[in-house]
Amino acid sequence: MRRPRTALLLGPLFLVGALSACSTYPAAPLDTAQVLQDLRATRVELPKAGLTADDAVALALVHNPWLRAWRHDAAIAAGLVVTRSAEDDPELRVSLSDLYSRVRAPLLYAIELRFFPALPGELDAKRRRLEARERRVLARVATREAEVARVTRDAHAGLVLIDSELSSVQSAVELHARLDAMVTQQIAAGVSTRLDQALVALRREELVDELSALGAQRSTAQAQLAALLGTKPNALIQVRDERLSVPEPPPSAIEAEELALSRRADLRALAEVHAQREQDVRLRHLARLPWPRHVQAGYSGLPTDTGLDMDLAIELPNAGLTQTRIDIAGARRDKAQHEYRARLHEVRSEIRIALLALREQTRRRRHLSNRLEPVLREAEDLVRATLDGGATDVVALVAIQGRVLAARRARARALHDYEVARTRLAAATGTLLDESVADAATQKSSASASARMR
Repeated sequence: MRRPRTALLLGPLFLVGALSACSTYPAAPLDTAQVLQDLRATRVELPKAGLTADDAVALALVHNPWLRAWRHDAAIAAGLVVTRSAEDDPELRVSLSDLYSRVRAPLLYAIELRFFPALPGELDAKRRRLEARERRVLARVATREAEVARVTRDAHAGLVLIDSELSSVQSAVELHARLDAMVTQQIAAGVSTRLDQALVALRREELVDELSALGAQRSTAQAQLAALLGTKPNALIQVRDERLSVPEPPPSAIEAEELALSRRADLRALAEVHAQREQDVRLRHLARLPWPRHVQAGYSGLPTDTGLDMDLAIELPNAGLTQTRIDIAGARRDKAQHEYRARLHEVRSEIRIALLALREQTRRRRHLSNRLEPVLREAEDLVRATLDGGATDVVALVAIQGRVLAARRARARALHDYEVARTRLAAATGTLLDESVADAATQKSSASASARMR
């Protein structure tokens, strides 16, 4: 009986163990409690003069937690372009035979290196497909950024509206307090009645309740905006309104559609899906070519005799199956083209609806500015003059003040609706993220990265 070649048996095992010991990685387990602590310690620097809509969008683009997560998709897609567009890694095979034998058999060994050559044009098609996928991922991230920007602008406009209504209702409460004091004096002089006082007190309490309700609405709207900005839910946010004094003329439908065709990220994403499907069809056509699936070169033999080996495996494609795969890839390409067409059709409808809404809100805003605003200021001056002179018809004064408050709130609502309509059109044309906001976001992102490095 021949003794086992123990050293030759333990050598490969030792090598495998050594390689396993080297395959460590930097572990990063999720500490949920620490994540919560980090969120509680988050601070976002807000402008002291008040947050404008552009400021809010710039902060959201930098600090929104979901955008930070989605942007990792771009890095993943860029890495896949490198890893999946290269040839398959070669294989090194080492085999030892007769490590243990009952008869005096010689030791047999073999060292083989196997390659997997790509088809002509295959690597180029894979690279182009992955580059299209990377651009699609970037376009989808841009789509989400635009959606966050739109929601942030809407939230900012809602907070501005609530602040305007709070100011109007607070002024009405103060005016009714003055009116209540005046009626009390007139009752003592025998000019007014208790009924007038009850009417004023009833209306004042209604306004106080409405003021409290608006305060609660502001807290909710403030928390919603804070969530978009990536700051603490209880952060105190002061907003500032920087609306255009003269409404900008909206673009024509043709101009808006041309803008959307070049600027909308979701359309770019669908175009890249079609580019991916185009490369899929190309790869299926390349698969019809008989080509070596692997080439193997080896060195083997006995301790007293060695030799070189060569192995070649060629895959013979099934013509019917290959054609079916080509047809499937072509159908997917056609589907991508029709999906792009359908989405562009929807975008044109969105633009039409947004243009109609903006034109109506522009007309309404001009009417309020040119016609209602002068009448409203005159009515407010008359109410104050009547109070200063000592009003006798309390019922008429309360009714007029109610109409003035309703008109003031309608004006604030009209300004809000105009801003929302303008945002909707910008989102429909893909121009919501203008260069000023993008530059501000880039600067803030660079500053945050520098701070983290320090």
